[in-house]
Amino acid sequence: MLGLGGAALAVGEGLQFDAHYLAGLGFVVLALLGISAGTVYQKRFCRGVEPVSGNAVQLLAAAVAASLPALFTEGFDVTFTAGYWPVLLWTALINSIVGVGLLYGLLQRHGTSQVSSLFYLVPMVTAGFAALVLAQRLGPLPLGGLVLATAGTLLAGRVRS
Repeated sequence: MLGLGGAALAVGEGLQFDAHYLAGLGFVVLALLGISAGTVYQKRFCRGVEPVSGNAVQLLAAAVAASLPALFTEGFDVTFTAGYWPVLLWTALINSIVGVGLLYGLLQRHGTSQVSSLFYLVPMVTAGFAALVLAQRLGPLPLGGLVLATAGTLLAGRVRS
């Protein structure tokens, strides 16, 4: 609850409640349910799966799942600019390979609740990068939310499962 409350505080200033926002929020909730179910499934039924192989299977399934809607709604037109390549490399290497590999490795060693609590660190890391790279100012509300989310994550990390 601390992590969820902290994340809500951290992003609270930028919330909007129009149709596009609510649709996006629905997709975020769907994604969270998917990653939560996948994390529980991974911990329960895939203990012996090597992280690189598990990640390859997950990325292949995600590519199929993302390609079908893209084909029918947006197509595959890409404008290759100088800013495109760093974003692509970061997403492919850090998010998809390193991040998910770490997730699988942590699931093999720790409890599901301890591992899933680390997702509450995402707003803190994102805010840190935004402050450093984009010179974004962090007000008292986001900073308080980040402290709360971090406290929740630290508390969940102390729980033995």
